[in-house]
Amino acid sequence: MNEILKRVTTVNERDELTEFLNLLEQKIFNANISIAEFIDDNAPVRFKVAIKEFLLAESAQGQEEKIFSKSKELKNGLVVIPTITLTIANDPTDETVEIVRQYLESTGKPVLVEFTKDKSLIGGAVIENSGRVFEYSLRDYFEKRKETNGL
Repeated sequence: MNEILKRVTTVNERDELTEFLNLLEQKIFNANISIAEFIDDNAPVRFKVAIKEFLLAESAQGQEEKIFSKSKELKNGLVVIPTITLTIANDPTDETVEIVRQYLESTGKPVLVEFTKDKSLIGGAVIENSGRVFEYSLRDYFEKRKETNGL
């Protein structure tokens, strides 16, 4: 489970994975489906292999209760991951998301990023974490320079 939790780095990924697990829990006791095929067809691509390994490890077909329990356990793990908000001027590009993902993975600490957009930012970012705000924007930089120079 930890391998999956370490790979979830954005709120969108968490929500997508949670939505998949909810769907799996609704369908799991349907005798007409193969759980492995259901995972292949519906799991988020980034997590597909890890989800199969976690949910189906040591579980034979017919052990739906155990898989259901593991799904609940994974969802509970997703809920408690701390979240930071990263506000930037535009919607994040795939490259921006990947850079942030790589940085967060390198810290070894599980944390989710929620990207928000604020067009009033000239550049830089605003980071919110546990009620604290860290502004690293050009607007903040110029305001501090103005205060320091008495303008």
